[in-house]
Amino acid sequence: MISVNPMNKGKNIGGRGLVVPYTTGRGLWTRAGLNKVRGEECLTDCTQEFPGNVSHKGEHILYNLWRKNTNDKNHINYKLMSILKHDDIWIESYAKLLGNRGSDTAGPDGRTITELTFDSVNDIKGKVLNGTFKWGEIRRTYIPKPNGGKRPLGIPNITDRLVQEVLRRVLSCIYEPNFSPYSHGFRPGRSCHTALRNVRKSFKGTKWMIEGDISKFFDTVDHIKLISILKHKIRDERVLNLIYAGCKSKIIMPESGPIRNKYGVPQGGVLSPLLSNIYLNELDKFIEREMIYGNAGDQRPESPEYRQYVKKHGLRAARKTELRPTNNLDKSYRRMSYVRYADDFIIGMCDNKNVVIELKTKIAKFLKDELKLELHEEKTKINDLVQKPTRFLGYSIHMHHGIWKRNSNNTLRRYGKGHVRLMADRNRVVERLAEKGFCNKSGDPRPKFTYLYDSQSNTNTKINRIFRGIMEYYKLGENRRQMGCELFFIFSHSLAKLYAAKYRWHRIATIFKMAGRDLGGEIKIKRSILGNINSGRIDPIIYSHYKDIAIAVKAPLDPNFQATWEEIYKGRNDKAISTIEDILRKNTISGPISTHGDRCSKCGANEDLNVHHIKGLKDIQNKPQLSQIKSKSARKTIILCRDCHIKAQGGSFKPSKS
Repeated sequence: MISVNPMNKGKNIGGRGLVVPYTTGRGLWTRAGLNKVRGEECLTDCTQEFPGNVSHKGEHILYNLWRKNTNDKNHINYKLMSILKHDDIWIESYAKLLGNRGSDTAGPDGRTITELTFDSVNDIKGKVLNGTFKWGEIRRTYIPKPNGGKRPLGIPNITDRLVQEVLRRVLSCIYEPNFSPYSHGFRPGRSCHTALRNVRKSFKGTKWMIEGDISKFFDTVDHIKLISILKHKIRDERVLNLIYAGCKSKIIMPESGPIRNKYGVPQGGVLSPLLSNIYLNELDKFIEREMIYGNAGDQRPESPEYRQYVKKHGLRAARKTELRPTNNLDKSYRRMSYVRYADDFIIGMCDNKNVVIELKTKIAKFLKDELKLELHEEKTKINDLVQKPTRFLGYSIHMHHGIWKRNSNNTLRRYGKGHVRLMADRNRVVERLAEKGFCNKSGDPRPKFTYLYDSQSNTNTKINRIFRGIMEYYKLGENRRQMGCELFFIFSHSLAKLYAAKYRWHRIATIFKMAGRDLGGEIKIKRSILGNINSGRIDPIIYSHYKDIAIAVKAPLDPNFQATWEEIYKGRNDKAISTIEDILRKNTISGPISTHGDRCSKCGANEDLNVHHIKGLKDIQNKPQLSQIKSKSARKTIILCRDCHIKAQGGSFKPSKS
């Protein structure tokens, strides 16, 4: 059983939520952190007990496990199941799931995180330890892919997610210290930005680029091969059998019902990203071995023909010829660089094209023979980076051709040649905005009628969230300022067209005249309008001037960059950034914003504000006592002034759920 503070003995704490440790120690939850674990203020009706003597032995054991695997890359790990008996690992895992909005999504059994009780968590823990735990079914759903088609996602039961989170903590301590430094996807402390900064640092002078993509990776992972890879470092059959049984869970298909999962790790599971990295780490090690041969020579050898021509005719004349200062075909100088993010990878090479084609063939053969995977023939390309840029993680990678400048001796020299330039992929951004209705495919703004019934303040706030998120993702792009100005034009004119229809002015010139070019002014009402109005402060659209946009971040990535122990144990990625698809998906929903603001979501007033719960207490009063408390802390809230709050309680005003 999970231990409880003896000071609470005899008190009725059964309905006050799962007991979570309160301590100021490293890597543990603090009272303030748990009060805001869902991103909201913890109100007086959802307080929890924080016992002071819950054992943290499990965390200390995992810390020692991490140190052993860090110091010895070949360390073999035994008796891992005994680690799972410690209460603090289960409590920390529960607390992490509680802070994840996805835990409010029910699995096939219809349960969410708010319905887990002390007894149910203890029961799950006991079944895992005695080997009687049975994985539930996984509900299959589909989300649209950016390039068309649909991506399958698996939604497991909340009890399965809890067990997966516990296993993730153990496996992360074993494998994170041994992962390749060239791998950046789904890893604590790493993100798309760390991968791109690595590209900018290590791909200097690249001639050929291999754009690699593994076909249907998450659906084709071989379970037997995965377990055999895990056995290299794990000698605990009970843990391996538990993972194997989880991979074989039945999947409830929306078209045909339950089917047995023969291959793959479902996208959407807590443990799936880590298992995918363990699987593809074999590919990383294979390419690292190829890099030993692919890197040779200290510098590119000079061309004797060019040197003789310079001596005879001079440097100015030599530059007008087709001769080059260095010999690009000399085999004594080779360079090879590699970066992987999930199942996408790029390899940069400075070598003969035949060698590049041979390497691509080797990789395809290794994936097929060793990992039972296939390279996507259409998406896997060999590209001449000097002639054509390469797309990777939403960026366009260019080769800098250099800038001619005179040095201190008044000699004309070229600087920056061969350097990698990261540019925001403007076409991709416009395509995503077109899919969401902000513009057409050529970038001409269109009114976004999803926001028609939102107030001007809420609409501006949501647009700013999208705008700020996109600009943050492309902070490494050297054309960030130019793209920011273009996005401001699209967003501002899209909103102007929306407001012209909403406020019945019909001309966007009238809207800009009243509200300004950043739409921060209040728009006057011509006649009856659609949706809500507001009389409070209205945020202007950000980045309205070129000088307001920061230049690209060019700070180099630390070559000894490693995730901290706390990031590995918690599975936290403070350096992560949402992709443009995530940013647009989360902020293109109609209704009042769900986070706490500084004004009324109905009328815009900024005085005498109250917090209103959209889901009333009457809707959860028939639940068990523990579920009631956790449901209260999970209720979505909005800010209302006193007058609007009274109307909402009386039922005359019912805000839309966001």
